[in-house]
Amino acid sequence: MKEGDTMYDWSQIFIKAAETIGQTFDVALKAKERMITAGFVDVVEHKYKLPVGPWPADKKWKELGRWSLLHMLTGVDGMQMWMLHSVLGVSCYV
Repeated sequence: MKEGDTMYDWSQIFIKAAETIGQTFDVALKAKERMITAGFVDVVEHKYKLPVGPWPADKKWKELGRWSLLHMLTGVDGMQMWMLHSVLGVSCYV
């Protein structure tokens, strides 16, 4: 994703909201550093793109995409509503 993409812009709102309460959504970006700080040695980091949805042709990536989509559809919505309402003060009710 890049700046100007809807998902990128949306994610920036929640990254900043989390920071206002001392939390982070940048866990993956900081994982290697935190592992080293905790005392692990020879830490190797691998980065992968993760599809959202069953669109890939490859069977493995299709399955990962399904799980990723399930996570997005069942978990992220409630978290985002809480962040909007409780942290950012946005009215979530019509």
